[in-house]
Amino acid sequence: MIKLSRLLLLAPLLIVGGCSDEDMTQDNSENEHILSAQVQALEKAKAVESMLQNRVIEQQQVIDEQSN
Repeated sequence: MIKLSRLLLLAPLLIVGGCSDEDMTQDNSENEHILSAQVQALEKAKAVESMLQNRVIEQQQVIDEQSN
């Protein structure tokens, strides 16, 4: 009786564990795709920020030249 109850408890765990490997590989590829899109967006934002900072420096230089 004890062996039967152990089997009944372990069988669903083994079935679920066996199925989860395939799903994990799909999830990993989806996560990599999502992360690559976020990395690209972050890089683009950094480039825009750099351009804006350069423009602010240029404008400050023009203002300094005009005020002298």
